[in-house]
Amino acid sequence: MAFRKAFSLRQRLPSVGKLSSGARLRGCATGGSAVSGEEPLAAARRELREELGYAASEEEMRFVARLRRSNSYCYVYAVKTNRMENDFSLQKEEVSAVRWCSPQRLMQMVAEGSMYNYGDAYYKLLLEFQRNNMRA
Repeated sequence: MAFRKAFSLRQRLPSVGKLSSGARLRGCATGGSAVSGEEPLAAARRELREELGYAASEEEMRFVARLRRSNSYCYVYAVKTNRMENDFSLQKEEVSAVRWCSPQRLMQMVAEGSMYNYGDAYYKLLLEFQRNNMRA
């Protein structure tokens, strides 16, 4: 069941999908910036809808954490769903594929550089949240 899995996606490089020589795709979380006046939950739902074609309800969204950056905050949300990988409609300009993976595989991908490293604090929070809150 998908409830016990961590979510990962492959995203194209920002050069409009054209890979330069030696460049590679890396996994990353769905995300983006809030527009002026937009609440964090609304921004997270919009980004999920834009990048993955998934219109999650507010009830499906789970607040994970608010992380302090150098000059801003990052709000992290999780979605509990049974959707299969091929049930998503990907934004071709930004996302090339979506994959479910175990927490162990996620951390292996971070270690080998095939998943963007958001920092130890991010992954610790995310995996702890998944372990405590995302059970079937």
